Amino acid sequence: MATIDIQSLKKNLVLNQGTDWSTDIDVIDQNGDVFDLSGFFAEGQMRKNYASVHSTSFDVVELNDTGRISIALDNVATSALKPGRYMYDIEITDPTGIITRVAEGIVTVRPNFTRPMSTGHLPLPNPIMTDGPEPPVTGPIPTTVLAYKGDTGEQGDQGVRGLQGMRGPTGVPGKDGARGERGLRGHQGKDGEKGERGEIGPNGARGPRGDRGDQGLMGIGQKGDTGDAGPMGPQGPEGQRGVSGPRGIMGVDGPSGPIGPMGKQGPVGSVGPAGPKGDKGSQGVQGSQGSRGLMGPPGPKGDIVPLEDRLMRHIKELQAELKALKEDIYNW
Repeated sequence: MATIDIQSLKKNLVLNQGTDWSTDIDVIDQNGDVFDLSGFFAEGQMRKNYASVHSTSFDVVELNDTGRISIALDNVATSALKPGRYMYDIEITDPTGIITRVAEGIVTVRPNFTRPMSTGHLPLPNPIMTDGPEPPVTGPIPTTVLAYKGDTGEQGDQGVRGLQGMRGPTGVPGKDGARGERGLRGHQGKDGEKGERGEIGPNGARGPRGDRGDQGLMGIGQKGDTGDAGPMGPQGPEGQRGVSGPRGIMGVDGPSGPIGPMGKQGPVGSVGPAGPKGDKGSQGVQGSQGSRGLMGPPGPKGDIVPLEDRLMRHIKELQAELKALKEDIYNW
């Protein structure tokens, strides 16, 4: 329940029965400053206790911007009160209907010993205590009226509804009750007002790669200037072997290369024609037939010699081998 930010005053009051009575209640806020009561409505009641159905309402005679509430009771209202102690409170209502208690306490009603004369009440003569004769009686002689209790009358009409009683004190909190059954689903509430923009949250996790979108429309614009050449990129992987190109034209003869190493011995050639018979030589000592030795490894590369010298040397070597071959055939 909404309330107004003011201090509730605890104040005890005293009034005399049968007299005109008034008092002031000053309303201040929590900071101790005067509370402006312009546009407010005030009311207050007093009753014997919280449960009493009978109450007396105060007359609010002043309510202004100085924070003062003036309440009063006339002598008729105070005459109807029985001497004793009563409880009271004062409440204010703002223009929006919020009710706030501003004062509460005890009202002490003191009895009135001086009662005014009224019709139906005859003054009793003051007794005079004297030893002499009684004074003569002057004025009307009081008469005594004898009355008898009559029959019970008919029930009267229902009385007017009494004023609302004062708010009772806050009771002691009760024990927790048993858990109730689940209620029905309520109606959907109205949309609330748009809240303020929150702070930017942290970056979320990278989402999965989306599908490839459709090709966009070709933009319209002028061709820009050629940019500067970028730095050379890293070397790419080796490409596949390309298709063989067409055969090129024959080139010019190059210079003769060096003589290669001696090749392996070729197969034995056919027997040549017999040569002329030579002179008979002296009988030599019959030697043992030796086996043909293995060909040695190629020798180290020699110095470069002219082509003609190399050819002549090669011819001589071939002639020596041919001669040895002929001797082998002859001896065989």
